[in-house]
Amino acid sequence: MSKRIDVGPMAPMVKNVSTVYDTIFDHRAAIQAEQQIMIREFETKRGNLDIVALQTANGALAAPLDLSTKCQTISENNMDKLIAASKEANRIARETLAKEQSHVAQRTKLRQGGEMMEAEQSAQYLAEQQKRMAMIDETFEHQKKALEEKYKV
Repeated sequence: MSKRIDVGPMAPMVKNVSTVYDTIFDHRAAIQAEQQIMIREFETKRGNLDIVALQTANGALAAPLDLSTKCQTISENNMDKLIAASKEANRIARETLAKEQSHVAQRTKLRQGGEMMEAEQSAQYLAEQQKRMAMIDETFEHQKKALEEKYKV
């Protein structure tokens, strides 16, 4: 039940977890070696009666071996769930970041548009003020001439 899953930058950590897991839970090789050594000793010293006892002991050792296999399966399932949850969290983080960048760009665009409107309004206001000043100067000059003619000394 060996699955190849790409975990990206988490690969060294997963490898370390796998090594620790194998060391703690997978005792098949050690158990089998011990069984073979014990069988050889008893075959040479005791005869067939001890072989039957060893086969019984072998059956008793099968239960912990099955338990370790079940633990391994459960751990693999939990690791799959952990990887799926990590992928989901990464997806949500990317979506949130994209939304935030979109909002920042929109606010920047609105701010720049507002500054452009202010510049246009300011230019229009200055143009109106210049027209008014020109009109006031023209009116002043006209009235000045009229008064000079009227009160010529």
